[in-house]
Amino acid sequence: MAPEFGPGWQQIINVPDLEAAVIIMTAITQTPQCGDRGGLGCDPAQLSGLRLRLEISQGFARRSRLARRIMTAALLALPSMAAACTPHIEEGPGGKTASFRPHTDAFMHCEVAESSYREVISNWLSTRSASAPPLRGLYLGRALTFPWISHHLAEAALRDPQWDARRGKARSGGPNQWVSATLSGPTFLARIATPFAGTPYTPVGISVEKVLVGRAQEVAPELNAGKQLLPFDAQLWLNVDVSR
Repeated sequence: MAPEFGPGWQQIINVPDLEAAVIIMTAITQTPQCGDRGGLGCDPAQLSGLRLRLEISQGFARRSRLARRIMTAALLALPSMAAACTPHIEEGPGGKTASFRPHTDAFMHCEVAESSYREVISNWLSTRSASAPPLRGLYLGRALTFPWISHHLAEAALRDPQWDARRGKARSGGPNQWVSATLSGPTFLARIATPFAGTPYTPVGISVEKVLVGRAQEVAPELNAGKQLLPFDAQLWLNVDVSR
């Protein structure tokens, strides 16, 4: 049964287990008229005041880290609580650097498909002023925002003997160096460079910080690698050379 929301649209939901949470979230998303839950309607712009929080019992939370991730992802995906993602490029001060933003709302979780990545960068470069300063770098943000990058990292770690999947560490150097070398390899870097074709700019490598490692069954279940420890997230900067 879906919880009754008061006029202020503030509600704390106590969730005893994952099954109960799924039932609650399904009921919320299937509510035919949001107006019946406080008169705000279903327009995402009108839901900015909504504060919905799930409290999971301590015992359940301790038993399942994966369950908490599923709960968070499910809440962020509720269509009645968020507008469509709007990825775009934000130029930095001075114009020599820029940032890839997955959405205009920095607090909203959005994933960026490879096709969207290419489209956003290509459109931005095609409209960038010829008088703008030469671009030197593009901040991509978290690898997890780009599932195809995150998947590539995990998959590469399984294949590469230089990554110790039992301990979740690079055999030589640190995790930052391993991830940087993996993403900067010619095959994957060519994918990253696709939207820069026909422009004065050439991606030459990816700098990395704050690599996160997790169990394959949680961060990349499609790989069927059980409890192997694989990299799946990091802060990424795309380094760019200019020919003009």
